[in-house]
Amino acid sequence: LISAEYEFDNITLTSLTGYSHYQFEQSMDVDISPATLINTYQDENYRQLSQEIRITGETESGLQYLAGVYYQQDTFNNDYFADFNTPLLVAGAFSISPSAAEGLISPFSRHILLEQETSQWAAFGNVNIPFTDQLTASLGYRYLTIKKEGLQAVRAADINHQDASGELVDIRYLLTDPSLLLNADYLADPTGYSVTEPILVPDYTAGYLIVSNGNGVYHEFDNLERKEHHSMFQTALSYQWDKNFMAYLSWSNGAKAGGFDFLYEKGNRDDVIYEDEEASVFEVGFKKNWQTLQLNMALFYGEYDDLQVSVFDGGVGFTVGNAASSTSKGLDTQLIWQPIKRFRTLVQLEYLDFTYDDFSSSSCHTTDKLNTGQTLCDASGDETPFVPNVEGVVAFEYNHPITEHLQIQHLLSWRYKGSHTTASDNEPQTQQSAYEIVDYRLDLTPNHKQWDIGLLINNLFDTEYLVFTSVI
Repeated sequence: LISAEYEFDNITLTSLTGYSHYQFEQSMDVDISPATLINTYQDENYRQLSQEIRITGETESGLQYLAGVYYQQDTFNNDYFADFNTPLLVAGAFSISPSAAEGLISPFSRHILLEQETSQWAAFGNVNIPFTDQLTASLGYRYLTIKKEGLQAVRAADINHQDASGELVDIRYLLTDPSLLLNADYLADPTGYSVTEPILVPDYTAGYLIVSNGNGVYHEFDNLERKEHHSMFQTALSYQWDKNFMAYLSWSNGAKAGGFDFLYEKGNRDDVIYEDEEASVFEVGFKKNWQTLQLNMALFYGEYDDLQVSVFDGGVGFTVGNAASSTSKGLDTQLIWQPIKRFRTLVQLEYLDFTYDDFSSSSCHTTDKLNTGQTLCDASGDETPFVPNVEGVVAFEYNHPITEHLQIQHLLSWRYKGSHTTASDNEPQTQQSAYEIVDYRLDLTPNHKQWDIGLLINNLFDTEYLVFTSVI
């Protein structure tokens, strides 16, 4: 990041130039068994260049203003290979020997890739208007335009991750006559067995038919393009009743860009695109100070349209789409008590009700699939996954000198998280009950604060809890 500033009489001109790049590689054994059945490999590469220019200033009347423009260009490439030991899968499914299955089908890799170019620019501004010494208004606006271009594809590859289709193999035992697997002549030469008409397909197509349960389709969606334009507003009023009490009211709206579903495996080009998400949020609150006590409280209410969701499909992938609408509402409370200079207590509590208002075409979780036989369910009115109704923190901070030039600071915190599901599809079997975690931190710092040494112990009492769960 390169930052440059130039100050005129009453105006500051700022330039921010940024560049970032990362490469991420991951290899995982995902079959959850001691056998070598499914392994995944991911290679992700990202580059971003951005430039922002803005001016800030204040008029003689006390009006504060900010305005600027922003530009960003980025590239994102992701290759994802899932290696399937198809002969072992077939042997287990049809109760035949692995050596017999090796004559029917070969191991293969499913290659999913996304190559994406994104460019965006924005113009923004904000003013703070002091109507009186006590009443201040804030107005903000941001215009954003985004363009995404991409290629999303699902291809067949060999086990060495080279795109290929494989030799032709017979799949009569899959589609018409499983009893062929009891026939020694068929197992000796499946493609040459001519008592019935062979059904020949490329080897890796047969493998993909098995592992995707017939739902996956090799495809190549090139020249994907998406353009978006968003106008985002922010307005707020604050009133300073006295030097120790301030109340405020705010409203803002925002947008999160849509894009291309990286792991999409079916054949409809339109379904690989998911829509942008929009939010409108209200907040009202106050901040109150006493001599040794500070209390901050805020009520919030947010409406989300086309909320972006990622749901595990129960097999080997995730699908990204949009819930029709959802609502988030709750209360934030923060209490800070400092009876003496060296000791402080912090209490923070949040109540949150985050539910789907309208999500009639949600993917069913496993329990619903087993009970109803359906794949799509109505999740309207359900709470969103991973989100507890109640979270809280109680922390104690104490610092004291140990020499003339050194001091020690202790921080002991207790965190509470209410019950919630730990799967993207809200599967009831993944419910995590409420739990608490205690953390401790010790810092040794000189008075000039040019360095410090810290000891941090997370989860002091080794509480076990679930973060993410999938039912397969």
